[in-house]
Amino acid sequence: MQVPSSTTRYVLAFALPLLATGCGSGGPTRYEVTGTVTYQGENVPTGTITFTPASGEGGAIGIADITNGEFETQSGKGVPAGKYVALVRGYGEPGAAEPGEGLEPPKYGPKLFDEVSIPIDLPAENSTHTFELPLGD
Repeated sequence: MQVPSSTTRYVLAFALPLLATGCGSGGPTRYEVTGTVTYQGENVPTGTITFTPASGEGGAIGIADITNGEFETQSGKGVPAGKYVALVRGYGEPGAAEPGEGLEPPKYGPKLFDEVSIPIDLPAENSTHTFELPLGD
């Protein structure tokens, strides 16, 4: 019988507890959040929404890309129920890549508005929300 090397034992000592708990199997239940984002009555071409816990104590954060005015948190990587602040960033249509080899086109175009913070209470179920910007007074 061959005895594992010290490096193998070191790796196993840290890897086994992670495997025993599962990859992401713990923690609160996450729910899918979908919806639309408009700016001055038009769909926001590109952008992001970050759902940050309102308590400021940390916790699970949800992120969604905005594409053609629509967003959704990735399946299985949604957001736990609770009070959040939705940080909305909106951009215009992305332009073409600059001339050159191996360049990809940019993901976002020019900024449409400064980041907007919107308080939101997310339920313990999948939900759909509409963000119309600018917000009313």
